[in-house]
Amino acid sequence: MTPVVALAWLACPSAPPIEVDATPPSAEGVRATLTAGYRAVEAGDAGRLAPLFTADALVIGLGGSDLWSGAGIEGGLRGALAPVADADRVAIEDSRIVVGLADGDGAAWAFDAPRVTVVHEGTTEVWLPRLTAHLVHRGARWEIDALHLSLPLSDEGRRQERRLFGLPPPTR
Repeated sequence: MTPVVALAWLACPSAPPIEVDATPPSAEGVRATLTAGYRAVEAGDAGRLAPLFTADALVIGLGGSDLWSGAGIEGGLRGALAPVADADRVAIEDSRIVVGLADGDGAAWAFDAPRVTVVHEGTTEVWLPRLTAHLVHRGARWEIDALHLSLPLSDEGRRQERRLFGLPPPTR
């Protein structure tokens, strides 16, 4: 190395240090994010729910037109929560969130099938939705970038649906 190159090398300002996330991704962090979402649903508060999602998230809800992404998520969540907003009580119970972490990737998937009880004017409804989510670890927190909700259909319900739409029976 020539003296001029060495001097130029020493005179260059050093790059700012790279910030390293001190909070390693964990399954408990994923569960905490989804549980925070459940508490926001119980409170009927889309404002607390929306920040749990990435800016470019995709959400597929229970209704046929419940498909939201990006900036439309908070409005979609507000609409989806409208039926429970005036409920006397909403409880999400029996949650057993299953988490899979991508090895060194900062990504995770989660599945849950909680019991949702809604009490309104003395009438109790119990729902058994299925939730599947993909989350990314950003900074010190998990954010949901894809979420799908569905309600299982009984075998009899599927048979009725096939008859209604003239679909052939499933092959074995």
